[in-house]
Amino acid sequence: MEADLTVLSRFLGLNGEGWRAVAASGFLNPIQLWMSLTATGVIWYGRAHPVLAIMLVAPLYRLGQDLLLDLHPAAKRHTPFSRSWFANLAALVVALLVAGFPLWALYGFPGSIGNEWWHSGFWLLLVALFVLSFVYRITADTLRRFFNASGLTDRRLWQPLGSVVILWLWVDGVFAGAYQWAWVACANPQAPGWCNAGQAFSRNVGSFVDAFYFSTTTLATVGYGDITPSVPATRIAVTVEILLGVGLLAFLLGRVVSYKPTRETPSRSVDLRPPG
Repeated sequence: MEADLTVLSRFLGLNGEGWRAVAASGFLNPIQLWMSLTATGVIWYGRAHPVLAIMLVAPLYRLGQDLLLDLHPAAKRHTPFSRSWFANLAALVVALLVAGFPLWALYGFPGSIGNEWWHSGFWLLLVALFVLSFVYRITADTLRRFFNASGLTDRRLWQPLGSVVILWLWVDGVFAGAYQWAWVACANPQAPGWCNAGQAFSRNVGSFVDAFYFSTTTLATVGYGDITPSVPATRIAVTVEILLGVGLLAFLLGRVVSYKPTRETPSRSVDLRPPG
């Protein structure tokens, strides 16, 4: 028997580590099927409210896929069948049991699958999720290598971008509050003179949500035209916001274009001793 395994190992080009990787991959496939079956059950039995079911399943399914991807030998995060590998596998199994408990308690899942065996939609959904899980592994690994190679994981890029986004939201909120105040002021019977006895905007922006929507479309220089300024004062304010929006966009794009990821070069030891 050992001689046959040795011949097979030489034929396949596998050593002891290679066999462990193959065994680990085969061991993880049933876990992947279990995860896909649980996600299918949630979506299927929640099909009366499919959007809610998918919104609940999507983040949990992605988290499970990330945990499973870390256990895969190709990720090289854990040595197959090591103590850390089994610890993370146990955590994933417990998470699947917790996620599947409501299905078992409410619908008797997976025993209730027998009542749904005739419905092709259930099995098509299961096959689709199971196939997509393998596509997810490939896609996630490819994106991870892309982000590392492109420097998108560098904090020096995201810190200024985050500052610009915060500044953008602050300017957006300030103008939204100003527009809301202008609408309320002009709608008041004792309106100030700059209202010209009219409304500040063509539509009601008395709520902050509506004012924030108009401010966002203005700052982004989109301008759908559903809400327009009606008096000179608000037209001036909108013009100023448009100019600020153009400047912020130019600054944001400039930071992205000028960014260059730094590559660490291996240090070389120099022998300073004199020859001889």
